[in-house]
Amino acid sequence: MIDQLDKDINTFTMRLKEWFSWHFPELGKIVNDNHIFTKLVHLIETRANVNEDLKDSLVEIMHDEDKANQVIEAAKTSMGQDMNEVDTQ
Repeated sequence: MIDQLDKDINTFTMRLKEWFSWHFPELGKIVNDNHIFTKLVHLIETRANVNEDLKDSLVEIMHDEDKANQVIEAAKTSMGQDMNEVDTQ
């Protein structure tokens, strides 16, 4: 049962990465850890929410100030598609 749960979690995480990469593809290149990636998606919701005000929360999740800065800079120049309110529900 634990093996099946682990497999399901990995599957759902990969789907989250795939879907969120349409909006913010650079995030997946910066963050490799599935657990951290999931927490970041929950925190930021859309890349428009990523700014210097969010930096402390990003550092808290990532435990790396340089990567937090990379996420903020990547959000400013992201090539991903825009999301609307319905997409985030």
